[in-house]
Amino acid sequence: DRSNQQDVYVYDVATQQLEFVSKAASGGAAAGSSYVSGISGDGRSVLFTSFAADVVPGDTNGVFDGFLRDRVTGKSVRVTVGDQGQEGDEPGGDVKASADGRTLIFTSEAANLVAGDTNGVHDVFVRELCAPAAATSYGTGFPGTGGAVPTLVLSAPPVLGTTASLLLSNSAGVSTPAVLMVGFQPASLPTAAFGTLLVDPAFAFPDVVPPGGATYTVAIPDDPTLCGVPLYWQAIEQDVGALAGLSFTAGLEVELGS
Repeated sequence: DRSNQQDVYVYDVATQQLEFVSKAASGGAAAGSSYVSGISGDGRSVLFTSFAADVVPGDTNGVFDGFLRDRVTGKSVRVTVGDQGQEGDEPGGDVKASADGRTLIFTSEAANLVAGDTNGVHDVFVRELCAPAAATSYGTGFPGTGGAVPTLVLSAPPVLGTTASLLLSNSAGVSTPAVLMVGFQPASLPTAAFGTLLVDPAFAFPDVVPPGGATYTVAIPDDPTLCGVPLYWQAIEQDVGALAGLSFTAGLEVELGS
């Protein structure tokens, strides 16, 4: 930090580490002074106000804005924007957070954040941020050869703007046909093959799974409108060792988030 201006830091008393918070999107020092507003109760989210235009891309309004720095993901987001993501036409800041850092309040002089703001003075706004991404198994699979139940797992949390790997194991131990299903609703439908269909499938992808399993790369769009969207996954494999020739994975619930 050689910016010769005011910056924001966090000192973690447990690790005795000092962390530079008010960075530019490039990772270097931001091109403007920043002032601390607060920190969430869990210590993950640091809130600050900055005049810098390079904390996040697309900051062109030339006024103070309020930001949240996620210390886990290392990403900063501008908080003092409108309900459609538009930047304020006047300064905003003084951001405060709930204990989990997901509900924020801030003040702004801007008249363009929401419709009908005609009073020409500072107002207080509330913003709900994207919940943490999560992937969890649900339901019960059905075994194939030797009692092996195929598994379907995600290699990393489904964070918006990232890439993760969907890992499907092979219960048969030999190359075998399979179908990978994804839907927007879970299900619980017993089948004639004794396994339970755990997804109301919107899409189905046939494939041949190698003996060591298959890996599918999933690119997650960096689209805030997808925050909190759940997806439900399940795979069914052909397996001569299964009671009716088919083995089933458990369901995988994926919730897109931050």
